[in-house]
Amino acid sequence: MIHRPILSIVGLIVVLAVGLLAYSQTMTFNWDEGFHLLTAQLILRGQKPYIDFVFPQTPLNAYWNAMWMHLFDDTWRTVHAVAAVVVALAVFLTADYVFRRFPVVQWRFPCAVMAAIVVGMNVAVVGFGTDGQAYALCLLSIVAAFYATVVAVERRGVLLPALAGFFASAAANASLLTAAVGPTLLIWMLAYNRNGSRWLKLCGYALAAVIPALPLLWLFAQGPTQTLFNVFNYHFFYRQVAFHGAIPHDIDVMISWLDSAQALPLALLAIVGRGGSS
Repeated sequence: MIHRPILSIVGLIVVLAVGLLAYSQTMTFNWDEGFHLLTAQLILRGQKPYIDFVFPQTPLNAYWNAMWMHLFDDTWRTVHAVAAVVVALAVFLTADYVFRRFPVVQWRFPCAVMAAIVVGMNVAVVGFGTDGQAYALCLLSIVAAFYATVVAVERRGVLLPALAGFFASAAANASLLTAAVGPTLLIWMLAYNRNGSRWLKLCGYALAAVIPALPLLWLFAQGPTQTLFNVFNYHFFYRQVAFHGAIPHDIDVMISWLDSAQALPLALLAIVGRGGSS
């Protein structure tokens, strides 16, 4: 029998999903996403990133978008709709995590609802998570990897560590902006492991992490020079050549959360919560 709080959380997620879908089809627009949509369309027409055209990103999100375009309509509407659903799934996992693991039982339901609202109605999540860039896939992958990692330290076996490695790698192979997630979660899991073999969990994590990297490895095998240029060399050596404000721009992005009415309170709450739990 499904408990009423769970049904209420699912209902809230459905409402948020409908709102995200509506927004994705009517309001979502970011200039950068055209680059990603075009890449997916070129893949559909048999071309390969790095080999046939420049695409200075890891390729998983492009192939993800191309798959949905192939299954449905070859337009931005398909990509936006899928991104909205993916964001809703990430919000559900976030709320489910809080509901199942918040230490004060009587506060689990209201805190889960608050977590769903804070994440699902965050201006950055709504504005960027519903477009054709990698943010939606990265968000879901990061939340899933975190959830699996936290549970993995308490249980034996390699399934949960493998899931954690798979999703952490999926995030990095969708966007290198999330590359730090994988090693961070792995180190935490090994350091705080309370049940089962650390070595088996390490192997499960590492082996599963190879799967989302297969498109990148496949492209590297066909064009190592082109792949290295697009994924690494462009960003480290060439991005600022015709973009003289590239480094200041990057710094501004990294500290922009300090000027966000939503991000700053979340960061402060995280710091306070961490201090209170230690």
